[in-house]
Amino acid sequence: MQDNLFSDLSQILPHLAKLQHKIENLRYLSKQLDESRIEIFMTLPDGVTIMLDDHIIPFNLNLEIKTLFEDSIDEYQRQHDHLNKLNNESAI
Repeated sequence: MQDNLFSDLSQILPHLAKLQHKIENLRYLSKQLDESRIEIFMTLPDGVTIMLDDHIIPFNLNLEIKTLFEDSIDEYQRQHDHLNKLNNESAI
């Protein structure tokens, strides 16, 4: 599917740069987690906003968010590696 999105190979390099930027941002945020307090806000269909924190959720939100960041980094890295491989193969 991704191959079809980049039938114009000139689109690969900007997308690679965006993926790399996302990876770097997530790595930075992940390093900041130990010193941070996690608060998640959820807006209900009626417009009411509720804060979800460790008082509502019986899990350590810092650890859960760290896992989410790590999984996201892994996914973006897989996409980056795949596109980089496509780009390198097209240059041959």
